[in-house]
Amino acid sequence: MKDWACLQIGARDHYVVARALHRRQRLAALVTDYWSRVPLGLKRSAVLRRAGERAHEELRDAHVVDFPWKTLAFEAGARFRGAEGWDRICARNSWFQACTASELRRLRAQEPALRGVFSYSYGAARPFRLARDLGMKTILGQIDAGPIEEDIVAAAHEKHAEYAGPWRRAPASYWESWREEIRLSDRVVVNSEWSRRCLVKAGVDDSAITVIPLAYEMPAGEERGMPRNARRFSPSSPMKILFLGQVTIRKGIAELLEAVDLLGSAPVELIVAGPIAIRVPQRFRDHPKIRWWGPVPRGRALELYRSADAFILPTLSDGFAITQLEALSAGLPLIVSRNCGDVVVNGDNGLLLEEVSAPAIAEAVLSLVREPDLVARLASSTHHHGSTLADFGARLEALLSVGSVS
Repeated sequence: MKDWACLQIGARDHYVVARALHRRQRLAALVTDYWSRVPLGLKRSAVLRRAGERAHEELRDAHVVDFPWKTLAFEAGARFRGAEGWDRICARNSWFQACTASELRRLRAQEPALRGVFSYSYGAARPFRLARDLGMKTILGQIDAGPIEEDIVAAAHEKHAEYAGPWRRAPASYWESWREEIRLSDRVVVNSEWSRRCLVKAGVDDSAITVIPLAYEMPAGEERGMPRNARRFSPSSPMKILFLGQVTIRKGIAELLEAVDLLGSAPVELIVAGPIAIRVPQRFRDHPKIRWWGPVPRGRALELYRSADAFILPTLSDGFAITQLEALSAGLPLIVSRNCGDVVVNGDNGLLLEEVSAPAIAEAVLSLVREPDLVARLASSTHHHGSTLADFGARLEALLSVGSVS
């Protein structure tokens, strides 16, 4: 029975919730801001390739509702007004909620069997109010660690003022709306124990929270990466360590860059790929051990994974960080903090950082450089970790009959 709607802005987590519901014949509609309908063979330009990432082949026969012209009008209007940062984020969230609430009312009128709605956090309050009025169930997908994460990031920006970009705290209205989403939710889904602990610390009822780790599957036509053979690293053949994601203080980039200085003459090359949202000190812009890639499309990211020897994520806070699963699928051992999804088994498929600090990161990297056999052994275990989409879907479906917790 197709009886649940999924609401989301963008291609978050590769549409994992919509795909899981669709596989189990429970997805009545995916409602999103923009959905690409450009045939794959025509996606040759960079613009069309980026647009093509706002879709998924597995949902080609699903009912997808989007608002392309309204999205274009909103973005054009925001640029004209000069709206940036939180002003733009809050305006987009409010705009999307108005669109999805209207669409949810129409869907329910057409499909009386529609009984529930899943929506990601910060864009759910208005459709959830309507859903509750219509007697529908509500599940909130919490994308991050909430206000506790903001406190962590604020402290990190104060500590690393040299790197700090234009970050500022969210306005009070942002968190007021989030509190309403929590109140209107029958269940709150987080992807990690880290997020659960942070939400409980922020006052969310622990009994209302369910942890469902994210799942990742390789794109159609791609094969899992093969574990690397042991090789000795040298200045002419350094160990390539990949950081892929938003280049922000929250992701631990300040500690990571400072760790490079502690590596001395160790044969290491750090590849930093992703949108840069910090002030990069001059000494790191031209550092001989660092390669700056900037933003990369999803297809190019796979190439970077496969060209690296290890993946690193010293994040201060992440709801999960699906890049961990992408890296595992490419056969890479991981070096990650404990402040995200539980993917790494320390000493098995990677190394866990006991703290996010430059010395701890440098020591973890050096342990791999000194022991090429350890790199190969960790890489050989990457195929045995990570949830499947079937696992994710089964746990999600178990929530669909949940009763109200309000």
